[in-house]
Amino acid sequence: MSNDDTGGLNQGQRPPVYPGAMPPQAVPPRPAAPQPTAYPGAATQPPSPYGQPPVSVPPSYAPPAAVAPQPAYGQPQPPLAPGYPGAAPTQPGYAAPAYAPPYGQPYAAPLRSNGLAIAALICGIVGLVVVPFLPSIAAVITGHMGLSQTKHDPALGGRGFAITGLVLGYIGVGFWLLIGGLMLLGFLAAASSSYSGY
Repeated sequence: MSNDDTGGLNQGQRPPVYPGAMPPQAVPPRPAAPQPTAYPGAATQPPSPYGQPPVSVPPSYAPPAAVAPQPAYGQPQPPLAPGYPGAAPTQPGYAAPAYAPPYGQPYAAPLRSNGLAIAALICGIVGLVVVPFLPSIAAVITGHMGLSQTKHDPALGGRGFAITGLVLGYIGVGFWLLIGGLMLLGFLAAASSSYSGY
């Protein structure tokens, strides 16, 4: 057994013919690739007599304008632009520094947070959700104090927190007063009905 790629056949030998196998045939030539057709209504170009596609000539452009030569090293340069009053003097041979104008307005410094406004917001949420009544009263008090501080100091932020704490505090106080009033009425109604039964 040999280790070459011929499959065990010597040069000039034909492979064995198996029963029912078709005899080998020559491979037919590949058909020519279809030529691309232009879209309907496109103008057709006459074929070139030399077999190459026509070449379009690019438009010619005017040569660039002549540039003034640079002065030799060490020679004084003419000033670029006349100075304005108050401008820093420039040395000969050096151009004035070019500073880009600022783009847009600079950012404003962030406002300091108001602790009373944040406390009012937290007390207002706690007074509605967790503990009844007392945190709502604290939210109303700290909300008014925080709102007063933000009005007097424009560098102090948290006005929205103070207003939200005030609103939640008043809602909490009103809600718990309503619930307490209904409970008191229910208790008085129950107490009066129990005494009238004698």
